[in-house]
Amino acid sequence: MDYQNNSISKLETALARIGVSEQARPKMISALREVEDCLMDIDFDARLELVAPVLDALHRDVHILEKKVRIEPELPVLHFKYYYRSAIARGLVLSRPEISDHVWEPQTTRLFLHLVRGASAVAIGGAYFGDHALLAGQMLQFSENTRTARVHCFEMNSEQLDLCRVNARENKVSNLVFHHKALYSRSGVHLGLTGDDAAACAHEVSPNTDDAVPAVTLQEVAQEHGLDSFQVIMLDIEGGELEALKGGEAFLTLPPGQAPDIIFEVHRHYMDWSAGLDNTDIVRYLRSYGYHVFAVRDYQSNVDLRGYPVELVSPETAYLQGPPHGFNMVAVKRVSRLQGPQFRFVEHVSPKLLFHRDPALHAPLVRSEAPRE
Repeated sequence: MDYQNNSISKLETALARIGVSEQARPKMISALREVEDCLMDIDFDARLELVAPVLDALHRDVHILEKKVRIEPELPVLHFKYYYRSAIARGLVLSRPEISDHVWEPQTTRLFLHLVRGASAVAIGGAYFGDHALLAGQMLQFSENTRTARVHCFEMNSEQLDLCRVNARENKVSNLVFHHKALYSRSGVHLGLTGDDAAACAHEVSPNTDDAVPAVTLQEVAQEHGLDSFQVIMLDIEGGELEALKGGEAFLTLPPGQAPDIIFEVHRHYMDWSAGLDNTDIVRYLRSYGYHVFAVRDYQSNVDLRGYPVELVSPETAYLQGPPHGFNMVAVKRVSRLQGPQFRFVEHVSPKLLFHRDPALHAPLVRSEAPRE
């Protein structure tokens, strides 16, 4: 047993030494991609159970990496710096092609940019290192009609917010507004984070608590910046989405054409959907203001889905069985916002796209060829 433990320790050290080599590390990553391709047909998550431990050891002493993204052919390539700290980082390291059209969640990104086009004010709760904010900012910045638009970035994690600032500065995206604050239903309180990195969730704490962050409402921020509303609100704040929306309730009462389009995450860890997705508090809340709500079918990774329509599932028919999981949803007052060849409404399938589960439930329904991760 001591011999085996010693060998494992030596193997981890050897992988870490390979990882710090800018010449050797890409070769190992390429080999891991091939290994993963060979295991695509097995009935468990080969990335999580087999590839991830090797990849984590390879990056033990590598802390900041870079991903290239170009959202439109005529726009410059964006260079994203990111920390190797989570499943998001693993997905970016293994992603193909070298220059993607998104950072994370391809279909959510396409939907988000579709809704953002032409907006004058966008709010992102959980801006992280700028994975969606920079894309929206660059697109708006290069459009003649939206050069004065602003993307408001809310992030409680100070390290990630600082990296978002760095990414914006180095990519010359100058229309982001940074808020080291927590979006909430009311101000005058402080929130703290529990958990690791992208999976950390917020809860009320004493203002004297380490890393306590002041709460703010969407309405207060809009008033401070002279805004009538936000045209698009995107929330990925690990269970805090409903409280954040309550802080922008006045915007939700606006008529179609003025009320914001909303993208938000839901997760079984933070809500009870045992009575159906349509009976969850957040879906019922939005519908009470006249919103049409759909689940967005997507991979929680970097997957090349160019040419695939964005598939949207009504909450009543969404397949939700399986271990606790999460996915994104969209709420609009005008369903016409989601019409066109780039969208498709589907039923009785899972919003969670997965490579290692039944493709009839967990793969895109329109496929010209297998997507590449």
